[in-house]
Amino acid sequence: MSDSSTFGRYTTNKILGRGAMGVVYAAVDPVIGRNVALKMIRDDYSSTESSEIASRFEREFQTAGRLSHPNIVPIYDVGREGDAWYIAMELVEGVSLDDTLAEGLCSAEKSLNIIAGIAAALDHSHNLGVVHRDIKPANILLTSNGVPKVTDFGVAKLSGNTMTAAGSILGTPAYMSPEQARGEILTGASDQFSLAVIAYQLLTGKKPFDGDAPTTVMFKIVRDDPAAPSTVNSKLPAALDSVLLRALRKEPEQRFIGCVQFADALSAAWGIDTDATVASVSPITQRKKSSVTLPMIAAGVGMAAILATGGWFLFGDGATEPTPATPPTTEMPTPSATPAASQPSIDPVTTASEEPEEGAIAGDVLTDDTSGAGSADTESSTTAQPEVPEPATVIVEPFTVTSQPAGATVTLDGVEIGATPFQLDMVPSTRYALQLALAGYAPAGWAFTLDDLSASQRSSATLHFPMQLNVEPGVVSVDADYAVSATAQPVGGGQTKRFDAATGLQMSLPPGPWIITLSAPEVFLSQRSTVNVSSGDNRWITVPTLASVQVAAAPGNCRVSVDGQFVDVTPFQIQIAGGDHQFLFEWPASGASLTLSERIVRDGQRVFATAPQQ
Repeated sequence: MSDSSTFGRYTTNKILGRGAMGVVYAAVDPVIGRNVALKMIRDDYSSTESSEIASRFEREFQTAGRLSHPNIVPIYDVGREGDAWYIAMELVEGVSLDDTLAEGLCSAEKSLNIIAGIAAALDHSHNLGVVHRDIKPANILLTSNGVPKVTDFGVAKLSGNTMTAAGSILGTPAYMSPEQARGEILTGASDQFSLAVIAYQLLTGKKPFDGDAPTTVMFKIVRDDPAAPSTVNSKLPAALDSVLLRALRKEPEQRFIGCVQFADALSAAWGIDTDATVASVSPITQRKKSSVTLPMIAAGVGMAAILATGGWFLFGDGATEPTPATPPTTEMPTPSATPAASQPSIDPVTTASEEPEEGAIAGDVLTDDTSGAGSADTESSTTAQPEVPEPATVIVEPFTVTSQPAGATVTLDGVEIGATPFQLDMVPSTRYALQLALAGYAPAGWAFTLDDLSASQRSSATLHFPMQLNVEPGVVSVDADYAVSATAQPVGGGQTKRFDAATGLQMSLPPGPWIITLSAPEVFLSQRSTVNVSSGDNRWITVPTLASVQVAAAPGNCRVSVDGQFVDVTPFQIQIAGGDHQFLFEWPASGASLTLSERIVRDGQRVFATAPQQ
């Protein structure tokens, strides 16, 4: 489309910017005299690209019609003229969160209010079955009053919509969830992870996962744990660590139930209040405590005036996995751990596994501090005590911890609590880190929740640890000149050991047969082998060397996935581990596709595909 003065019924004033999906104009709706931002598909796309993007526009229309929230950029009108789609939306006066982050750290109050507003918008969309899938600072607009507004639902996935191409991942690497990076089905928990990345960045000034290349960032998101926020910014209270790290857990079911619950937990950890349900951001007041009781398509943006595909804004002037504790909640019966014999009852852990209801932070009571209120006999009257909510009901399941041989010292979350056999009372949603020690035997242990237990463990109500004689372990070394991660599982079953990616990886393992799985997803390596580990011995596993591979197709501009992961559009060059690989070639223009099985054996090898005749 040319830079004409009208489009549909709208009068355009000027081009505000161009982005990955379209052009945005400043325009006026002459019918009601309202200033709007008018977005349409760019006219410098090819016919094939324009068709694909038009499909995404149409999906955005469907999404926009289901969302109405003060923290979401409103859509006024959608339509089509000729071959072009257009969306008329609010013209937001303000800045993007990207700009705010570039200026340095915000105050805690401002940061938490921004997080609360985004959380309210996301819970609203999730309740309507809409997952955003690209929550990032560039898609958050801040009005002149500081109100956060979520934009760009153009890559949103409605429940039941399966338009995403096989092998592709929509989103932006640094803010992706692990399940998004793995190409899995997404839920609202994915958006919560992305919001937690933004919260981490707002509060520390740094991203929890960073790297020089998108594949490096995605690898860290899937495999690495971020540093505790308080170690990055020493001014943060340590209570924030468990809350942020919980929202950044790798498995979606281990995060908070909803985004507002996450935002509330952040506020409670800091001891301040936010208003997450309205667009007006009011000052945050200190709580008064009555008592003290946790394959990728990147949406690029490259203009000084940034195209936000769901709205437009004008610039203003200016050993075992540690277990994050759950957010503060109501006092409740502490799970007890009692020896199976008639030994005294002790309390090895204090836990608050039940989440507070939305809209209330259990354990914190807001008091009215208005002076001059009350009757004339206020001084002689008894001060009313704040009403404390009833303790949450907790279902406790007793388990007997045993070992062979018996008598092993049991440590729970770093605290010695007795010796086997020992009774442990467990509650849902709480993670337990058990360690068993016995002279002459190797230590045993496990970090787990009730959901991690097998059916037989649940039915027998027994956790049994066979102790291994304390013999010198063996070493398995990986001969590779690139970083490789590994998992090791005993043949016949047992606890899986995980080893982070490293060049020249070495694994210390007890004697016996082990199934070793090596992985380096950035170079498409997945290798499985069985190794018999001997005491004091060093066994080697050799992995394929890397090869530079040229990938091309006729016709060009073909989408290529390797081993199920989208890589790029032809022609391109990649580093790939030697061995057998599956190359999927897809030509969007014709709908044709072709899968090739190729054995990569040398540097400079070429993989070429010709589109099959339809």
